[in-house]
Amino acid sequence: ARRAALAGALAAPESAAGKALAVLSAAVSESGFDDLLAEALASRRGIYDAIRAAGTLEKYPRHLAKHFSLTSEETLEAIERGIFEDGIPPGEWPALEAALRRGGVNDGKLADACHAASALAGAARADAWLGVFMTQQGAPRGAGKQKIISAALQKLEPGLLEKMEGERGRLAALRDKRMRALIAGQTAALLEIADAVLQKYQAAKNARGLLDFDDLIEKTLALLTRSDAGWVLFKLDSGIDHILIDEAQDTSPVQWEILRGIAEEFTAGAGQRAAKRTFFAVGDEKQSIYSFQGARPDMFDAMRRLFMQRTLDSGGQFREVKLNLSFRSAPPVLDFVDAVFALPENRKGLTSDGVRETHEAWKKEIPGRIEIWDPIEPMESPPPDSWLLPLDAPGLHDPPVVLAGLVARLVAGWLKPGSPDGLSGEYGGAPRPIRAGDVIVLVRTRSAFFDAVVRAFKDAGVPVAGADRLKFAEHIAVMDLIAAGRASQLPLDDLALACLLKSPLIGLDDDDLIELAPLRKASLDAVLTDSAKASHQAAAARIAIWRERACALTPFLFYSLLLGADGGRRALLARLGPEAGDAIDEFLNQALRHEQAGPPSLAAFLAGLESSGGEVKRDMEAAGDFVRVMTIHAAKGLEAKIVILPDTCSTPEGKHDPKIFTLENPELGPALAWSPRKDCDAGPVIAARALAREAAADEYRRLLYVAATRAEERLYIMGYQGARGRNPGCWHDMIRAALDGELVASPAFWSPEGRVWRRAADAAASVPPDAFASREEAAPPPPPLPAWLVCPAKPEEDAPPPVRPSSAFTSAGLTGPAAGGSDPHAGALAARLGRLTHTLLQHLPDLPAENRRQAALRFLGMRAPGIPDQERAALADRALAVLALPGLTALFAPGSLSEAPLAGRVDAGGGRFVEISGQIDRLAVTETEVLFADFKTGKPRERGETPAAYAFQLALYRAALAAIYPLKTVRALLVWVNGPSVVEFSAAEMESALLVARSAQIPGRSPRQP
Repeated sequence: ARRAALAGALAAPESAAGKALAVLSAAVSESGFDDLLAEALASRRGIYDAIRAAGTLEKYPRHLAKHFSLTSEETLEAIERGIFEDGIPPGEWPALEAALRRGGVNDGKLADACHAASALAGAARADAWLGVFMTQQGAPRGAGKQKIISAALQKLEPGLLEKMEGERGRLAALRDKRMRALIAGQTAALLEIADAVLQKYQAAKNARGLLDFDDLIEKTLALLTRSDAGWVLFKLDSGIDHILIDEAQDTSPVQWEILRGIAEEFTAGAGQRAAKRTFFAVGDEKQSIYSFQGARPDMFDAMRRLFMQRTLDSGGQFREVKLNLSFRSAPPVLDFVDAVFALPENRKGLTSDGVRETHEAWKKEIPGRIEIWDPIEPMESPPPDSWLLPLDAPGLHDPPVVLAGLVARLVAGWLKPGSPDGLSGEYGGAPRPIRAGDVIVLVRTRSAFFDAVVRAFKDAGVPVAGADRLKFAEHIAVMDLIAAGRASQLPLDDLALACLLKSPLIGLDDDDLIELAPLRKASLDAVLTDSAKASHQAAAARIAIWRERACALTPFLFYSLLLGADGGRRALLARLGPEAGDAIDEFLNQALRHEQAGPPSLAAFLAGLESSGGEVKRDMEAAGDFVRVMTIHAAKGLEAKIVILPDTCSTPEGKHDPKIFTLENPELGPALAWSPRKDCDAGPVIAARALAREAAADEYRRLLYVAATRAEERLYIMGYQGARGRNPGCWHDMIRAALDGELVASPAFWSPEGRVWRRAADAAASVPPDAFASREEAAPPPPPLPAWLVCPAKPEEDAPPPVRPSSAFTSAGLTGPAAGGSDPHAGALAARLGRLTHTLLQHLPDLPAENRRQAALRFLGMRAPGIPDQERAALADRALAVLALPGLTALFAPGSLSEAPLAGRVDAGGGRFVEISGQIDRLAVTETEVLFADFKTGKPRERGETPAAYAFQLALYRAALAAIYPLKTVRALLVWVNGPSVVEFSAAEMESALLVARSAQIPGRSPRQP
């Protein structure tokens, strides 16, 4: 919908949407535009509320101008014109420039700016003229002790300073007005585009009859608030007696509106029913950390007060229960939390009333430990080993990488066999060793430390669950695999081929591409194929194999071979490190899911992968016995014996400020305003940004509370900082300020200069120094990999299909007397008569005996009209004669089966078996025996003349039935319809016939080895 709306705007540049797109294109980059529009669309309800307050979308610019105290005459063009026309007139600018050039260097810079303004027009001239008197951030020049012009120039040009300062004061007010008008115009353009996208999106949903989650909320709210929806409230009132809300602190305002509407009748006094109604909400303001999802912790307290007042006014009972008893954390952890948030500045934003709360531990006897490390500071690092590395690639001496290594060594020391450090036993039992699953590392954001600590854990041999959230489509290993798929499908895609050649899957370097790509006269693929260099020929040969596979194999099989037998996984992990394994595994999972969802297609799989973004969340609660590394937001609701907080020196940054601000004015109604950055703020946006930053700081403090209360026994506070030090007001400073005077220093295991701080009660060393030997000393070199691990697995042979007993003799390559002896010239007619006979023998036994002949003739008349009446009558008589045979009474008795399917496994000797699948003409099972028969319509044979193929067929059936009914006698009958006559084979004869299967080459297989 977004693309369709933007395409429409581009196709009609003179339309309102086209003009709006031109305004935004001049104000924001392409990537910034995507982020801006995504944020605007996320506040869909705010957009509609703002447009309703304005009346229409066309009236919104004027509505927003009123919010910024701009009159109808104060348009952006008028303000910009006033900037360079209403003060020092442009005609005097050359004289002003000449006067400024008589001064010093700074005066000369002002003269240059004045000269530049003279050569421009419109908005550019306004910008340049403002630049003479103000900095790029909007600060007035010379507002402090240093004047706008030098002292020497003041003496040379008396009156110039007063003239310049007067113009500066006039421009300061105009600059603020200009910023207000600019914000109003750009915001109106943004809403024009957002409204067009939303209309396209709504039309797409309407065409498909779909609703999204926001639609469900809006329509539910409309049902409860419309004046004509009284019947809805009546139905709800008669059907709802109890409302329970969990995690109420994360409920958004619109969801509270729905709840308030549903519970309206709960406090309306006595009703028709005497049922006692309850409204139960459980929540903790201190744990509200999902503001990005619309959570408003202040609403929890506001709604509590509202419901309390309504309940008491209606004569009901209201109870507020403080849940300060913790069933998770040990007393030292809770004492630490209480001490940190005892300071008013640390407690700000934790609760609405600001009252200090203390905790009580249920596990009173469990020991605990709080350990605080001095932050890791930057150290001088050597120059990079290779100029090929990115400039921003973290080095081994960067603080986050150093801290990640220390954390890995700390946990590895705990997990070493024989480590004396342990945890309390379950339910007060004996202490036990620390396991990897006892440790959770919580970070604020997925920064450089996040990937570094996962890598450090794997290098140290610590079991780690990997990232809790993986954007695997952006992982370099996945991008290499996508390039392999693209290049295998599209030989002329030079970019995909170049990426593949540089990837570990092929292993060429920049020098190889420089040999191939520049000045080539054909495609990169053609140049690679024609190259005489051995490495190029090897690459072309490998890609040729992949192209053949891409045409014939499914995506999962294609990539399974590429990563397995072709060594792709080993190559990727060797260059990218073991953490790339998570992305590769998820890539294969996605390929398998693609095949299960519909017809497999490599092109469709790659297209869907790139368009979906490919973000995967791992269930860390079910991670098993692995160290978990995750964000605090993702850890909500989880717990661990040991919690490590390594990211305590950073604070929320301005780059995470919202781009769109809500302006509240009781007289004008709500409005939305977009300001790209802080130095562009003006009017009410200044206050709105300050409120947003204050709310972010409050949530930052609540985030520390949530992180600390995930720990059951131990909490480790760590941090790293840059060259400028740690950010003021960070968690580390909050903790040190709260515990000042209570901490005792101990030497750190990683450095004589390092220190570890513990509260006096926990001053004993937590881990002996020898538990932290370096990786080189602690762990012996790993044993070499067995050869079979890196060899391609032998292809598995597909199991042969089941043998049909009726054709088993021929499939074994055996020959003998013709089975049935039918005349070749009458084969078609004989086959047809045989099918008709089998059908009669299948259905006639179900009819009363007196009705069988008439039914048989009627059936043959309909199914065999081309056969003479005399032949049809003879056919019916032969079938009835078979049914009348005295030895076959049990075979056709009620409960017997006709055309019974049979599948089984027959011993073929030598540890082999034959799987058979066939259909028995007639089967009867009595209390003591199993009787089965096979009907033959050919020329009858005596027992000694029975074709070996027939005996072989019956022997296979008998062997399978004997396995099914081991306690019953199995009798095998061969019934010749022409006669009729019956040949019953003895058990010895059947075993003799079965010996053929054990000596012939019947398709069979050996059982699987355990």
